[in-house]
Amino acid sequence: MSQSHIHCRIADHIELNRFYKDLKDGARARQDDLMYAAIVDNEIIATVRILPYDNFFLIRSLLVHPHRRRQGIAYQLMQFVLKNIKGQLIAIPTPMAQKLYNQLGFSQLPNDQIPAQLITSYRRVRQSDQGAPVMAIEV
Repeated sequence: MSQSHIHCRIADHIELNRFYKDLKDGARARQDDLMYAAIVDNEIIATVRILPYDNFFLIRSLLVHPHRRRQGIAYQLMQFVLKNIKGQLIAIPTPMAQKLYNQLGFSQLPNDQIPAQLITSYRRVRQSDQGAPVMAIEV
């Protein structure tokens, strides 16, 4: 399917939770999350969930339907997010997602610049994904 048929928009927690449940993914969206979706033929094919903090935003979850992966959908959805968020956007990507974040213009944060609110999450991710960087972009 051509990427031109993809529509990105703001979504709500009910839509995201239905998408997560359909994919048997354990993620759960909350009402106060910022949520975006990529849509084809009125069906969600990808989502991103962002947690707002006082001085930055954290990408908590970026999920593309397994049958839609490797089609540039995550990139297109993240381009939409970058146009709609103002401030510092932070990600702790899996090794597989690091290339995407590099392509979007994110750069690795030095350890001494990782926000204190993320230190515990970062340590937990690092245990499971050896050397996972914290990446950020100012938008």
